[in-house]
Amino acid sequence: MAQRREDPTGSRPGRQRGMLAHPSAEPGAADTLHRHAELLQSSSDAIFTTTPEGAIVSCNPAAERLYGHRATAVIGQPFELLAPPERAAELARLLDGLRRGGRPDPVEYIVTRADGRAVGISLSLSPIPNSRGGLAGVLAISRDITAHTRAEEQLRKALSQLAQAESLARLGSWEWDLRSDTVAWSAELYRLCGVEPEHLRATLEGALELVHPDDRAFVREVIARARRDGVPYVCEHRIVRPDGAVRSFQSRGTVVVDDLGQPVKLVGTGQDITERKQAEDALARYAALIESSEDAIVTQSLEGRILTWNPGAERLYGHRGEEVAGRLLAIVEPPERAGELEGLLARVQRGEHIEHHETVRMRKDGARMAVSVSISPIKDGEGRIIGASSIARDITERDFAGQLHSAREAERTQIAREIQDELGQALTALKMDLFSLKHTVPAPLRDPLLVKTDEMAKLIDEMVDKVRTLATELRPAGLDSLGRDGAAGYLSKDRSPQELIAAVRRIVQGGMYVSPTLTEQLAAALDAGRAPIPHEALSDREDEVLRLIGAGKAVREIAAVLSLSPKTVSTYRTRILEKLGLRTSAELIRYALQHQLMP
Repeated sequence: MAQRREDPTGSRPGRQRGMLAHPSAEPGAADTLHRHAELLQSSSDAIFTTTPEGAIVSCNPAAERLYGHRATAVIGQPFELLAPPERAAELARLLDGLRRGGRPDPVEYIVTRADGRAVGISLSLSPIPNSRGGLAGVLAISRDITAHTRAEEQLRKALSQLAQAESLARLGSWEWDLRSDTVAWSAELYRLCGVEPEHLRATLEGALELVHPDDRAFVREVIARARRDGVPYVCEHRIVRPDGAVRSFQSRGTVVVDDLGQPVKLVGTGQDITERKQAEDALARYAALIESSEDAIVTQSLEGRILTWNPGAERLYGHRGEEVAGRLLAIVEPPERAGELEGLLARVQRGEHIEHHETVRMRKDGARMAVSVSISPIKDGEGRIIGASSIARDITERDFAGQLHSAREAERTQIAREIQDELGQALTALKMDLFSLKHTVPAPLRDPLLVKTDEMAKLIDEMVDKVRTLATELRPAGLDSLGRDGAAGYLSKDRSPQELIAAVRRIVQGGMYVSPTLTEQLAAALDAGRAPIPHEALSDREDEVLRLIGAGKAVREIAAVLSLSPKTVSTYRTRILEKLGLRTSAELIRYALQHQLMP
């Protein structure tokens, strides 16, 4: 690229690198250009000199390296040749401004090197004055800003990604300059707080105005401690948005120090955790309900392995939670019902909800019990079934009550049948005897008896109707009034003939016959007509537990008195609450005192 050229101005030739005087240059201008060119040969920036018209006079080695063109290829060419075609007119305007005495700002553009590689360029143009203060030429300095441009692009991309990440995480960033007490927020933090930048004082106190009044002193103290001790902090607090909405936030901050170790700023983040706090509160409530439930609540995997096991399950099945974790739920399935749980789980995997399935389960000690089980699928965030939850309730007593009810119904039916059939048949037989009597009595005595036997036959027919009505009316309620021992006093075939005849004679005479035993039962039935008292439905053992609770005894004390386990006493307490329609031990004590139920 170095070359010797005769100076067309007639000045003394010299050894210059890449210098070319333009015919239009004023006397002495070539020397000025040559002098500047020599000084700039070692510069790391690409430097060109041009005539005032823009013809390239010289370029240094850095220019050859940057643009990829040898000097011999560009000297004498218009400077616009080194710019992209779409920017050539812009360079021409810049040169024209220089000629008129202007000082244009640097421009940036992308050029394509001789090897085809794109390079980012920052170009600055300065005038080269002659001895008379006129324009001798133009000094053009180009700097490779490819790395800078790339870094800026990467920074813009990173900032864009950060903004997207902040939006997705509902997290904004902030910076507090301690020296100027100015606070800068990210756009996402403004959005989360529901405030516009122009409406927020850019100071710490201005930011604290958004903090809930009840939390403001706490947050101020946390920040002050972090600034004083130079340690990071994390705290949760509430903010009040301008629209009145209260949101939960998690704030994090870190102290930045200078070279002397003095704090100069705090930087950190603020994240809206309202939904997470609401979910945590809901989970805490659900966990409390599960822990306090008297029902056995169990979650299991799709393979049937136990995941959670609440205290109610411990009481019902007799297994402790740590004993069964990870084991198959089939441990509570009696051998005679093997495979039932597997079938229920298969239905749940198909999306079914199983409600109030009554079956039998087995305790740790092998005892069987009747339970009602409801099973529901557990789904993940995408709606896929990942497990099952089951709620089991002991219905052993309810089952026994049902069996007892069925037995009573059967006994009532038997009583009604005996009253109607046996007594009805006896009355019918009596009527037949009267009919025979009319034909067996001698004629002289027959006529006086006819009127009487006809009256007796009519009374017998009426009594038969009454017996049928009595059987129909007494059957539904008759036994209910007899107490727990069932029916014991009614007129049936096992009664003596004398008692049957006495009953018939009383009814024939228009009266009623009630045996001594039935008298007691009817008295009890009349007493049952009053409104039932809730605690009369309790079993004997439940009644004992209620009276001890009313006396102020604790569960363990009651267990010791009755020789029961505390868990069994708790189960009785739960049943008593359910039967009496109460909810707490305090209500049980009040009930016992009101009804004078004491041990």
